[in-house]
Amino acid sequence: MPAESNMKMADTQARTAGGAIPAGGKVRTRAAASDGTPAGASLSQLTQLYTSFAIRGLATLGVADALASGPAPVEDLAEAVQANTDALYRTLRFAASVGVFTELPGRVFALNTAAEGLRSGTPGSMRPSLVIDDNTLTRLRMLAEIPHTLSTGESGYHKVHGIGPFEAAAKRAGNVRVAVRPGSAEMLASSVLQADDFSADRVVVDVGGGTGAMLGAVLTRYPRLTGVLFDLPSVIAEAPKTLEPLGVTERCQLAGGDMFQAVPDGGDVYLLSFVLHDWGDDRAAAILANLRAAMTDQARLLVVETLITEGPQAAHSIQQDFMMLVNGGGRERTADEHAALLADAGFRLTRMTPIRAGLSILHAQPG
Repeated sequence: MPAESNMKMADTQARTAGGAIPAGGKVRTRAAASDGTPAGASLSQLTQLYTSFAIRGLATLGVADALASGPAPVEDLAEAVQANTDALYRTLRFAASVGVFTELPGRVFALNTAAEGLRSGTPGSMRPSLVIDDNTLTRLRMLAEIPHTLSTGESGYHKVHGIGPFEAAAKRAGNVRVAVRPGSAEMLASSVLQADDFSADRVVVDVGGGTGAMLGAVLTRYPRLTGVLFDLPSVIAEAPKTLEPLGVTERCQLAGGDMFQAVPDGGDVYLLSFVLHDWGDDRAAAILANLRAAMTDQARLLVVETLITEGPQAAHSIQQDFMMLVNGGGRERTADEHAALLADAGFRLTRMTPIRAGLSILHAQPG
């Protein structure tokens, strides 16, 4: 338990999905420690596996969705999500004690800012990544190999499976790489198109573009552009399902291949979205070298990646980097690290455009 001095109880008119907390409701909040960390964020809390799985369990049952219309008694919630009332109450009480959900008088619970992130279909929702499914045990096995990763630098995925995640996916029929989720493709494409002028271009090549969600959004916005979607043949085979509803198939060439061998030439603009972070420096350098070989001196490259920055805003990107270390051996990078990779491959970084949540577009040209 955290020291009592590290906690304070406050009566607050905190906002919830259903309005203000009724009079008499108490909300537990954490004071800030002198070093900037949340008071009470003790080592025991930071290593608490039970906390993670309590929240994951509630996300799996869709409890936050059941509270979307406002606070509700636990008995009503249990009926809505088909849960045992006592077990649900004790789990929600525990989650509320660590800041996820708010417990009101009378065994009533409400959403708070943290719990809003567990709702389905909302901007920034974490629910899809928290739902417990068949892959959860596999992820736990990878995490249990942290000592191996620390000792050797090899990812937990490689230790558990004997191969990397992309090699494993290639062996599973129908399991293809989707570079950008369709739901976020339009938003990301809008950011890319606002950051660069495509009006004088003819051909855009999306390298490692998955099934085409990103490229399809770009072509939709610029009807005079033609595109080349390049990825592994097994991935490209699934692309028509994404591109046909957008009405861009006649302007999009589908090219299957291996970006570690060569990439299509003839493009005015090359897109590389969330590709480099999947690989260590040697493999990332090979991709960039092949891009440079395919590009004319007048072409340009747009790289979309999460950048590791400094200060409090760096927490998300640093967490992502750790996940890459465990899951497959890739890495997130700083702007300087990206600039060095680009320079070694014959590019110069001309500018960077921040997008959102740590994402940036790196604009590069040969030279």
